[in-house]
Amino acid sequence: KLEGAASRSPSSAPPAMCMPDATAQRWKLELESLAKELEAERPDGPPAKKTIYFIRHAESMSNVARDHMKKQRITGAVRLCSSGFDSPLSSRGRAQLLEVRPRAREIGEQIEAVIHSPLKRAAETALVLFGDEDDTGGYTQPQGTRWLMVSGLKEMRFQEHAQANLMRSQSILRARVRSFIKFVSRLPWERIALVGHSRFFSTMLRLMGEEVWLRNASIWRVHAAPEPKFGLHCVAKKLVATPADIDPADPAIVGDVASSSDDSHEELSAN
Repeated sequence: KLEGAASRSPSSAPPAMCMPDATAQRWKLELESLAKELEAERPDGPPAKKTIYFIRHAESMSNVARDHMKKQRITGAVRLCSSGFDSPLSSRGRAQLLEVRPRAREIGEQIEAVIHSPLKRAAETALVLFGDEDDTGGYTQPQGTRWLMVSGLKEMRFQEHAQANLMRSQSILRARVRSFIKFVSRLPWERIALVGHSRFFSTMLRLMGEEVWLRNASIWRVHAAPEPKFGLHCVAKKLVATPADIDPADPAIVGDVASSSDDSHEELSAN
């Protein structure tokens, strides 16, 4: 609410990147509408505890381009622009999924819902890991498992990147993540899988009390309990599957993220 905006001098107005935009309103409305619809399926309220599987998408073409930028900045930047914001998976990423799929299928027999980001790399990751094989060699959504595409689960948006780079703050991203945690806490299911992006998930887990950095195509199991401030709190976590080309002992996987006590800036990487 911008009371007194007409009398505020231009120099004292908040930066445009911090003001609500139409995109932010859309994902907020989507989360609230979807939560209310799903709450009706369980009138006695959501389960007291949840088991949540966090899965970062497999390697994408944008991941490849960012890695190339470390060696050849100009050609890497060209590749990154060519791959676009909604970049598909790389050939290595598809191989990672086939390697992790057997474990994911075991998990799929236990979960009640799969929720994924609408971006191509996340949608394909979700389908290859948890989908049923069809007659054409592709995959289809499994019967008996709810399948939701949620825009609030996207990777960092332009405003969030701009705020992190220019203002050394992640308050916009953190506000979106808090809303998503509360959304998950209201869901009627006890066991769900979330398929999305690294920066979003590391922020989400930090707000839930854990420090985890997800590598491509890795699956983390988190047991969560209700928590008044943010909606959910991590009780326990475990890495249950990861491709062979990723070292599970890599110190960057666990504990290599900033403290949750402030909005300190972190170097942005491919989501």
